[in-house]
Amino acid sequence: AVCGLELLESIPEILRIAMDRNDSQTSFAQDQLLKWSLLNGARDVATRESNVIRLALLEQLYQLLQQETGKLPPVFLDSFLACIRWDDVIAAKLFRSSSSPAHQRVIQHLRQTTRPEALHFLAMGLTQKLIPHSIAAILRERNDFDFANCLGEFAHRQMNATMRSNMLEYGTMAVFNLVSPTDSSYTLEARRGICLMKAAANIPSHYLLEAALEFLKQQHPLAEQTAIDLLDSLPYLKLESQESTELRVQISSRSKPVQAQNENTVRCYQELLSIFPDQSQSMKQAIQRVFTPFRLEGLQQGMGRWSDEKTASIARIVKIVDSTWQTALLEDLRSPSPKRRERSLRTMLHLGVDSEEHWQELVKALYDDYPACRCRAIDVLVNCNRQREAIELLQELQHDPDSDVRSQAESALSNFAFQRDL
Repeated sequence: AVCGLELLESIPEILRIAMDRNDSQTSFAQDQLLKWSLLNGARDVATRESNVIRLALLEQLYQLLQQETGKLPPVFLDSFLACIRWDDVIAAKLFRSSSSPAHQRVIQHLRQTTRPEALHFLAMGLTQKLIPHSIAAILRERNDFDFANCLGEFAHRQMNATMRSNMLEYGTMAVFNLVSPTDSSYTLEARRGICLMKAAANIPSHYLLEAALEFLKQQHPLAEQTAIDLLDSLPYLKLESQESTELRVQISSRSKPVQAQNENTVRCYQELLSIFPDQSQSMKQAIQRVFTPFRLEGLQQGMGRWSDEKTASIARIVKIVDSTWQTALLEDLRSPSPKRRERSLRTMLHLGVDSEEHWQELVKALYDDYPACRCRAIDVLVNCNRQREAIELLQELQHDPDSDVRSQAESALSNFAFQRDL
C-alpha cells in the first residue's frame, strides 16, 4: 500500500484513527503508521518521491506534537523518530527550543522508550559532532537492557572515525558498566559494539585487554575479530617509558608487580604471550602489533642502556612475538660490517643459540678476523648447553694470536672446570 504521493492523503485519517480509543482498528492504524514511517525513513529508499512523503509525514507529526495537549500514543513518537534524520531541517526545528511541546514530548519519550526505531535515532546522535544537550544527557543516563543492546548493535554496524571521536565526550555513559563481553543475554554484535565504543572512549588498557581475552574464548569469527579490533585500539607499548619499566619486566618475568594498579594489566599481557602459539595467523599478527617495540631491533637499541633484568625480560618477549628475529639475526651474523657482527653476537648472548644455523655461525665467529667479535663469541659459547664442543673450541682458542682472546678462552675453561668440580 506504500505507493507514493497518494498515500500522503490518507495520513490525516490514519492519525485520527490512531488517536481514538484502543480497539482493533486503532491498533491496525498504529501498526501501519509505524511500518510506513520505517519504510519511508530508510535511507535505501530515499528517492525524491519517498523523501517528499517522508518530510510531509514529519511535518504533520511535528504539528500534532506541538498542538496536542492530551497523552499521545507512543506509536506517534516512534513513527516520528523512525522517519527523522539528524540532518533534516525539522530536526533543527525540533531541538531549537527546549521549551516547545514537541521537544519536551520527544525527550520524555526517549528517556523511557524501548522501541528499536526510537533508540536507533538516539544512537545516531553519536555520529553527530554537535547534538543537543538534552540528547547528550539521555545518552549518558540510559543504562537499560534495550538501550544497551540497540546502541551496541548500532555501533557494531556504523562505528566510524566521527563516532569514535565523539565517544571521548560521552565516555561516562552509564551503559558502559552494563554490558560484559561474556553476557550472552546481549547479542554478540551488541557486546562487540559496546566494547569498541569503550575503546574509543579511552577506557583503561587493562579493561580492553581483559575484554579481548574474553572474546577470544568464545571461539566465534566475530568474537575473534572483536578481540583483534580491541588489541589494535591499544596504544603501543613504549620501551623507553620510565613509568612503565617495571611493568615491561613483569610482563615476561611474571614477578610480583610492584604497583597494585598494574596487576591486571601484567596478567593480561602475560596471558596474551602464553596463548600466542595457539592463535590464528590474524590473531598472532594483532598480538605482534601490540608488542611492536618488542622486536629484535628494539632489543638491540636498548642493550647496554637497560638493566640486565629488563634486557632479559624483553629478550624473552622478542622470542615470542617477533617471528623474524632468527632470520634477522643470521643476516647480522653474516654481515660484512664487523660492528654489525659484534652487535649480533651481543644480541645472541641474550636470545641464545636457537638453531643449528645459529650454532654454525657462532663457531665461524670464533675465527672472525676481528678480535672483538671473537671475544663476544666466547661469551655466547660459555652460555650454550653444548659444553663438550665448547671446551674443544676454547682449547683451540688458547693459541689465538690476540692476547685478549687467549685470556678470555682460558677464563672460560677455568669456569667449566670449576663447574665440573662442583
